[in-house]
Amino acid sequence: MKKKKNKGKKRSLEGICINSMINSQRKKIKGKKGFLDLVFIMVFMIIIAIFFVVTYLIIRNLEPMGEILGTPESSQALSMGVSTMANLDYGFIAVFIGLIIYTLISVFFINSHPIFFWIGVIFLAILVFISGVISNVFEKFTTEPGQVNQTIGETFTITDYVMGHLPTFLALGGALVMIVLLAKPWQKFGSGGTI
Repeated sequence: MKKKKNKGKKRSLEGICINSMINSQRKKIKGKKGFLDLVFIMVFMIIIAIFFVVTYLIIRNLEPMGEILGTPESSQALSMGVSTMANLDYGFIAVFIGLIIYTLISVFFINSHPIFFWIGVIFLAILVFISGVISNVFEKFTTEPGQVNQTIGETFTITDYVMGHLPTFLALGGALVMIVLLAKPWQKFGSGGTI
């Protein structure tokens, strides 16, 4: 009879350990919100796009300095810098897709309730509006007459496309976030979304 009591205590200790692990994970994730990740993506992408374009312009304008310095190493290094910066266009799209995937994975671990769907729709509408403004700022930056306009047209075509269609991409990402928030098979919405 004492063995049964010990077994019962052992199971309850295991249950307590599992519950404390789940609760500690909830506390870590509690502060994360899926739509705030989309705001981060929007701001990060405009910063990185402008950084890539400006850095490319600086290195491209320094390339003739390698010939002036007269050393073949400096000329070769600056030429490699220009070609490397031109390849960052592919890095831009990789970072963008990676951030969207990160957001979807992190949203999967957030407990939610269906009432937050409507809050998400309102927040997504605001986010799409703001991303439209940011897209227009980038377009204004890149359509100024001079080197920036020529650089975007020749070198950063993917970056220009993504930034030009940023509201569309963020709307699709936000729709996926809402689907992932509500499509968790283990959540029982009647009991407050507990595991």
